Amino acid sequence: MTAPGSPSAAPVGRREWLALGAILLVAGALRLGWPGLSQFRLDEAHISALALGIADGQEFPLWGTQSSVGVYLPPLADYVYALPLAIWKSPLSAVLLTGALNLAGVAVAWWTARRWWGRGAGLLAAGLLAANPWAVAYSRQIWQPDLMPPLAVAWLATGLAGFLEGRRGAVPAHLALLAAAANTHFTGALLLPVTLFLAVVGWRRLRWKEVAGGLAVGGLLSAPYLVYLWRDRAEIARIVGSATAEGAGSGGGVWGYWRMMLTGDGAHALLGAASAEWGAGWLLTEKVAAGAVLALLAGAALVWGWRMVRGPREGRAVAGLAVALWAALPLVTFARPATPVHIHYLAMALPAGAMLAGSLPAALGAGTALGAGTALGAGTALGAGQALGAGTALGAGAARGARQRWPRLAAGAAGAGTALGAGAALAQAALSAALLAALGAGATPGGLGLPLGPQVRAAGAARALAGSAVLLVPGDNATSDEWAAVLGIHFWGTPHRLVDGRHAALFPAEDTALLVAPGAEEGLATYERFGAVAGVREVPGRAGEAPLRVGLLHGGVRPALRPAPAPALLANGVEILGYEADGAVAPGATFTWWVGWRVAEGRYDAARSYHITNQLLDARGERLAQADAGTLPTAAWAVGDLVVQAFTLSLPADAPPGPYTMRVGMYTFPEIEGQPLLDAAGLPLAEGVRLGPLGAE
Repeated sequence: MTAPGSPSAAPVGRREWLALGAILLVAGALRLGWPGLSQFRLDEAHISALALGIADGQEFPLWGTQSSVGVYLPPLADYVYALPLAIWKSPLSAVLLTGALNLAGVAVAWWTARRWWGRGAGLLAAGLLAANPWAVAYSRQIWQPDLMPPLAVAWLATGLAGFLEGRRGAVPAHLALLAAAANTHFTGALLLPVTLFLAVVGWRRLRWKEVAGGLAVGGLLSAPYLVYLWRDRAEIARIVGSATAEGAGSGGGVWGYWRMMLTGDGAHALLGAASAEWGAGWLLTEKVAAGAVLALLAGAALVWGWRMVRGPREGRAVAGLAVALWAALPLVTFARPATPVHIHYLAMALPAGAMLAGSLPAALGAGTALGAGTALGAGTALGAGQALGAGTALGAGAARGARQRWPRLAAGAAGAGTALGAGAALAQAALSAALLAALGAGATPGGLGLPLGPQVRAAGAARALAGSAVLLVPGDNATSDEWAAVLGIHFWGTPHRLVDGRHAALFPAEDTALLVAPGAEEGLATYERFGAVAGVREVPGRAGEAPLRVGLLHGGVRPALRPAPAPALLANGVEILGYEADGAVAPGATFTWWVGWRVAEGRYDAARSYHITNQLLDARGERLAQADAGTLPTAAWAVGDLVVQAFTLSLPADAPPGPYTMRVGMYTFPEIEGQPLLDAAGLPLAEGVRLGPLGAE
């Protein structure tokens, strides 16, 4: 099977440059404008943490963040994001890189479609890709799938240039881009069948030294991840086996995802519950535009396939069929998926939908000669089959009529396709802009979450107050707690402490900035109770979202608590300082319990986690109520740290009357190894410190 190279590309005229400039201007505004709307949550924070570690030379990982299946993703995206973060530590730099790469992908889609199918196809493909709401959404985050569209369109461009035109250097670039895509996200490996198809078509043009070079570069890109796969092969096999234990499932959902992603349908889902308030006109526009795109790409796939079967296998048709195969790969691959399919798996096919839809008018126009030739052949055969000269004339007349009608029909269909595609692109550009405006206007529960802008503003305000910060968050584990991970990235390189504001408040020795995340207001109330914070102000998010709060935390404040009796030193070096109770401590009552402690000695194990326990005892030592919680991330403990923690306890209605005592102690978690109270000689004395009396009549 052979395929001549692409037709010679005509020079780009002034009008075409103006049209392309307008398309790129729209694409750039939709991808690079308002970067503060970018979602920045746990996944984005984990990617940023790895990238910042690479940028600072602290680590060079063999694997990236964890996938939805449980296996770790390849690390190439983290190395890519390390480039902008090495220059500007803000996550905004990585967001803007994502947008810039996707903008470049629109330009490459124009160049490729123009080269193979002409001016109109190039502009139409670029316009549809620029405006597709899902293409816009998947170009505005720090996420591996967002890098797939520009990688994939560059992969296709080099593949067509190398395998169909025989251009030097294109094949090794194509193979390297294939490896880069596969090492960015698992779905990049789905592109391999199209590479094999192009290689079969253009094998006569291959330069085997170039193939070897491309494979070598791909091998180097893949080496770190291959080391991880080999080293952890047993654990990976266990994870994959567990994830696929139920066997292949139904791939019915992939058709819906495919239709949405490639046509721009259903993008209002990004608004979550707020989509119910979106205008019916926009929803109708979304459906109509998506239907037009679906008709274009389905028609193009049929026409290019028919031309490959019925006509000469020339380069334009091969290129069209290659794009159709690329677009169809997710449908084929996930027809019977072994694990759940997510919509972002289809991001790698986003440019294929736009390019395939944009090629239909060209496919119809290019098919004119073929259609006329077929009609002429049919007419000639009919004429030759007639015994009389009149029959021959009739056959020739039919052939002439067919030759005259087919070009007009094809030209009309091509013109209608162009108008349909241009209208869909304009409608989707307006739709994407309206969607961004709605995403920025108010909270979107179930849709876009934690936009970056308020985080950046709050972190900047906190850094302006002091050179260090206490980050009061609902959960202080940066691996699993979202706000801890997110705010930690904004203070990368700035001294900061994570404090679980649901249970604790750290009182620093020197003035420091305080940043309070939603859900950590209890810790802020503790600071306010003891007069440790000043100038607290809100940094609002979108309408309906809880604000971030920023203030100045005074250093050296010692909370006014009832002192604990001596001795009060635990085995891990923690000294219990004092306590306070708000509310009646009586049968059937609920009260707030405050306990203060400090790190007096460096006896703690920084590799372990410590929890504090508060056990309310009656006069006989029987436990009536208990409240436990974590303390602070132990790796950040420092001798002299002073912490106050608040708890809510309820006494049973049938509890005996007071007085009561509170036994306060600590233990390691999850090992549950107690840290006993020490006597003056440093020997274990009791399980904890007894505070009280409480509830005395």
